Amino acid sequence: MKTLFKIVVSIALLATLAFVLDWGDVWQQLQLVKWWLLLPAALLHFGGLLIANGRWTLLLQHHREEYNYRSLLPLYLIGAFFNNMLPSSTGGDLVRVYYIYRHGHGSEVAVSPVATERFIGLVSICTMATVAVLLVPSTIPVIVALKTTLPLVLAGGFAVILLMGNRHFFSAVSRLLKRWHHVRAVNALERIFSAGHEYFRNPVLILTLLAMSLVIHTMVVGAFLCLGYAVNSGADFVDFMMTVPLVLAAASLPVSVGGLGVRETTAVALFTAIGISKGAAGVIALLFIPTLLLSTLPGLFLFLRMKDHGRLLKDVQRGDLADDTEKNPSRSP
Repeated sequence: MKTLFKIVVSIALLATLAFVLDWGDVWQQLQLVKWWLLLPAALLHFGGLLIANGRWTLLLQHHREEYNYRSLLPLYLIGAFFNNMLPSSTGGDLVRVYYIYRHGHGSEVAVSPVATERFIGLVSICTMATVAVLLVPSTIPVIVALKTTLPLVLAGGFAVILLMGNRHFFSAVSRLLKRWHHVRAVNALERIFSAGHEYFRNPVLILTLLAMSLVIHTMVVGAFLCLGYAVNSGADFVDFMMTVPLVLAAASLPVSVGGLGVRETTAVALFTAIGISKGAAGVIALLFIPTLLLSTLPGLFLFLRMKDHGRLLKDVQRGDLADDTEKNPSRSP
């Protein structure tokens, strides 16, 4: 049902976009596209995936030094393909989580790094968008509205970071969770929360992760800039810096297949708001789909080469991360 819901949402949003766009204009823009610019756009996006794997590696090494960038890279690329390209109930993040879990590590080692990198990524997106809308003069209504709302959202994100690293807050939440310690799911949640606290009480680690996330999202902005040049949109880097983080934030909502539909409708709305023609905005949004495909194809190749890859998906779907064993407890950082 969850997968069906995502498929329906994606189809509905794409149908709405198809109704709104002037397809005569879109077709005219497609005939003028500089197709070779899709390659640097895909390479920029792929470069972001390489840095993102380093972010995940840093968090896992906080638990165990045995994890290394090279061994984790194939799994990260496979996860990226699942996250972006497949209408599956098994997301790429869940594949990564279960892979770590099935190798004898607790749910805190499997879940906490993925959840933390996702949250830091959202803070990074909000940071970029906030700086852009505050520094760039604009009378566009949607941008003016974001000048008020984005700083509040960003402040909330940093408040969560401070709270997660605060020992008094951690102690209070831990005491609350211990009341239901006998419940298996709560037991797992307590360990995950404890691992998260260990990350956020380390300011060097958090700042490093935030810096890496800013670089990742700047590279995605660069990918959209290449697509903007491909259609002669007339928009510059600052224009995309204002809008792309918001597109990425919308696409990260777990309501569609890999952000499909949500990403495109948000992109067209924001790109037209900054002065790009609706036809060019639609083409940029549509061109990002093959850009994603090109940048995540290595993940598909690695997945197909994996032994028993079909069995892995079935195990992931049946996996119960709350059913922890204590045979391999995480080493304290």
